[in-house]
Amino acid sequence: MNAPTRRLDAKPAPEGLAVSRPPPGELVTIPRQELQALVHDIRNHLNSMLMNAGVLAVQSRANPSSARHAAQLEDDGEKCAQALRNLSDRYL
Repeated sequence: MNAPTRRLDAKPAPEGLAVSRPPPGELVTIPRQELQALVHDIRNHLNSMLMNAGVLAVQSRANPSSARHAAQLEDDGEKCAQALRNLSDRYL
């Protein structure tokens, strides 16, 4: 048996009203164009974070502890970027 589906629009809720969330297990559909815009925005912010992590990594070479944190930021960011590429390749 298929779970009921519900479409989410990009329109924000009017001021003062709470946004209702679908119950757990309910499928939600998102228009392709909206998903593409969201992935694009996330990618832009992620790229900015990765560039800044790279700068921190270069600047923190003299401090091993800071260098480890910067390297972890870069590694985690690359994993997020790969997840976004996989999402785009599969659904967009």
